[in-house]
Amino acid sequence: IKPGEGKMVLLFFLFSFFVVAMGLVAKTARDAYFLTDYDKSLLPLMFVVIALIIAPFLVVYTKISKKIPQKTLFVFTCIIFASTFVILQPIMTGFIIPLTYVWVEIVVAVMLIQFWTIAGESFQPQQAKRLFGIVAGGGSLAVMLIGINLKPFVAYFGSDMLLFLAAFFLAIVFAGIEFLSFSIKFLRVE
Repeated sequence: IKPGEGKMVLLFFLFSFFVVAMGLVAKTARDAYFLTDYDKSLLPLMFVVIALIIAPFLVVYTKISKKIPQKTLFVFTCIIFASTFVILQPIMTGFIIPLTYVWVEIVVAVMLIQFWTIAGESFQPQQAKRLFGIVAGGGSLAVMLIGINLKPFVAYFGSDMLLFLAAFFLAIVFAGIEFLSFSIKFLRVE
């Protein structure tokens, strides 16, 4: 890390941490709900449904992303995704569970695409080659820390809080991107 890059690397490291943490928690919630109410033999069908739905969704997302500035799109999707998690958590029964199973996959895919798009636009190519390993380390740290702490979290709060936790992580990501755009000239570090 060269002088002047530390703050940006730290912010993107944390950005990576919380995006991956959100995905890990949301996927844990969706799996717990699905496997509680549905037989595991239906999982292959869910994978097919995800593939059939996510492909056209990402085509539409790509078209939208070309028309809306990245930061605006990011803020908009953070708000929508966090809100849907908060709305879905209390009504997790019946057909809502498989719907949520697919929705979580869409949310995680879009958030990861947005994260790497913003990271790619925020660093010069030479910086990216040097620093993206460190930035991605935030996601690896999230897998370790969140993975270790999910079981005690669920034991204490119950699985009924997992989507709320995922929404909380999205709120942190939202606040982080606001801070990032305020404190650093967003979408290019020289």
